[in-house]
Amino acid sequence: MAGEREALTELITAEVARPVDGDAAALVEVIRARGGGIAAVLLYGSGLWQGASTDRVWDFYVLVDDYQDFDARRLPAWLARVLPPNVYYIEARRGERVLRSKCAVMRLDQFARAAAGHAATPQIWARFAQPCRLVHARDERARETVVAALADAVVTFHRRSLPLVGEGEAGFREVWRAGLAETYAQELRSERAGRPDAVIDAAPDAFAARTRLAVPLTGFPAQVEADDRIRMAMPAPQKHLARAMRPWRRLRGKVVVLLRLMKAAFTFEGGVDYVLWKIERHSGVRVEPNDFQRRHPLIGGWPLLWELYRRGGFR
Repeated sequence: MAGEREALTELITAEVARPVDGDAAALVEVIRARGGGIAAVLLYGSGLWQGASTDRVWDFYVLVDDYQDFDARRLPAWLARVLPPNVYYIEARRGERVLRSKCAVMRLDQFARAAAGHAATPQIWARFAQPCRLVHARDERARETVVAALADAVVTFHRRSLPLVGEGEAGFREVWRAGLAETYAQELRSERAGRPDAVIDAAPDAFAARTRLAVPLTGFPAQVEADDRIRMAMPAPQKHLARAMRPWRRLRGKVVVLLRLMKAAFTFEGGVDYVLWKIERHSGVRVEPNDFQRRHPLIGGWPLLWELYRRGGFR
């Protein structure tokens, strides 16, 4: 087991150190200028693999010691301690171009716990089990803490996903497809059917390598063969528990995500338009808010939520 964990750590250490696009680097400099308590900055999501686009919004996770190091306001800091992360929209200029980013800010210790599976939703371990880049680390200790959390996320993903596949034989794609589909079902978004495959196809070797190293660390009676096929003899209680927990986890996940969206609309300037853009990006459903709904999202947002649900923006 120690060998697989060491190999997984080495894999992630090398991967997160790869260079990033110059646009991303320019945004990181602006983000770092926001505060002195930034321990690390991670770049994740489609910005790593999508082609050049004038409307690209880069996704960053900014890991801090304390929320007020990044935003001195007390209310957003308190809300983030209760329901992390806080979200900010940050721009930078590179020549004549405007670069845009969405920055989720979270305390480093909360991030590490969530990556290990100790959170109400799969938001952290599902996203950061996937390839990402560590575009800033304050020091070696911060770097090691983040890499350890990323390795935990990979193991957590497989521990939660293998029981969904069942027993017998499965390929690494089936494991990732099942895990990603289930985590999408726990959020307020309707992903297109091919979304898990699109994510995997962006870096298939990286996903296969993660599965190869993580499966022995899950504690399940499963092994990876030389052809990357996984042989499993999943205990019946484990399978039944995973499937029985699905409705509860989906309900809990949707409630927490809804609360986060409401918090974002309350604390994030331009939050209503951002939330609607995010849902449109994933589902293709667009609803236009009025001025009252923009100014008073907690009061006026309910009709928007109903209209989005009615038109299939989330399920």
